[in-house]
Amino acid sequence: MTDAHRLAGLLLLLGLIGVAAWRLIPRDGVERIAEWPCLHPVGVTHGQRTVVMCPGSARPSRREVLLAARAPCTGDDLVARSGELLRVAERSAGGRCAVSVERLPAAMRLTLGLRVDLNQATVEELDALPRIGPVLARRIVEHRTRRGMFATVDDLRGVRGIGPSTMERLRPLVSVGE
Repeated sequence: MTDAHRLAGLLLLLGLIGVAAWRLIPRDGVERIAEWPCLHPVGVTHGQRTVVMCPGSARPSRREVLLAARAPCTGDDLVARSGELLRVAERSAGGRCAVSVERLPAAMRLTLGLRVDLNQATVEELDALPRIGPVLARRIVEHRTRRGMFATVDDLRGVRGIGPSTMERLRPLVSVGE
């Protein structure tokens, strides 16, 4: 093996390590807990702190998620589903706190490497996708409202303004359900 081959192998190895490290860097002020990439993320927000974690199992209880995220209180034992954002409100006078459940915002899903569901996304969530502005996002929602849910990602081509190049860029970022 020549020195050139060794150097090329070393550069390739360093590049792979760099890509892995880049994926671990938090973006959008989101703290990450556990291994990435994560197939079943659950987010916890309290005040200005947002933690997105990858539970050990796909169906942990909300109490387990809140404890792991060091939230100031725990919730009920209902299952925390993938893609949920548990928003913790301040404690009330009785020492209890309210936990509301929302979907992870599209920008956060994209940051985590998850796809945006075309059949559930709002105009604002679709606007977070690259090459989709507010006008095209409205067209996608109107198309879904008029013609029904998208059966496949390729059905997106039926929306005026989405050509082949836009479709190819969107394909890895969107889905039509879990």
